[in-house]
Amino acid sequence: MSRLFRFPVLLLLILAVGCQYNPFAHRFMTREPTTAEAVGTYDLTEVYVDMVEAGLSEKIRQSKANTSLRLRADGTASLVDFPVFEEGTNAFDYRYTGLQSLDAQWKIISVGSVSSGGNDSKTVYGIQFTFADSRKLFDWPTFTGKDSVNGMIFTLYDGDQGQILGFKKRNAEPDGAGNSHRAGQ
Repeated sequence: MSRLFRFPVLLLLILAVGCQYNPFAHRFMTREPTTAEAVGTYDLTEVYVDMVEAGLSEKIRQSKANTSLRLRADGTASLVDFPVFEEGTNAFDYRYTGLQSLDAQWKIISVGSVSSGGNDSKTVYGIQFTFADSRKLFDWPTFTGKDSVNGMIFTLYDGDQGQILGFKKRNAEPDGAGNSHRAGQ
């Protein structure tokens, strides 16, 4: 293979490997939900956090906790037995500190955008939590669902790495990916 041919092939291979995508992006809500749609109780159904610590996903699933969060119409929220992670000196350094029950204020915000790679960028909506002690729970969670809110996803690290805590809204329909079960089931 000539050198002139190898360089473009190598460059394309690097770009193909480097241009990842968030494996959960197809589930993100691209329509701003109303407060009434967001209000409800959400249960932990997906735990993928083994980049933080090997075996941590299973450890959280087996904790027998009833991890949930409740959004109330008055803008208050309760997070029960929530897996808490401290962010280190950079956005790619987390340490699991255990399960905690927390109270917060919440509001719906734009949390980013998704695109299929073209000029079709769509705004994604989620929640901003405000805690009395000013803590931040990694990135703001993203709502999931097409026609209605059916859950939310908290993302650790870069979204391309698939490290999430996924919650399903009680009495919501499955999200199309078959995610309608409780964690560990």
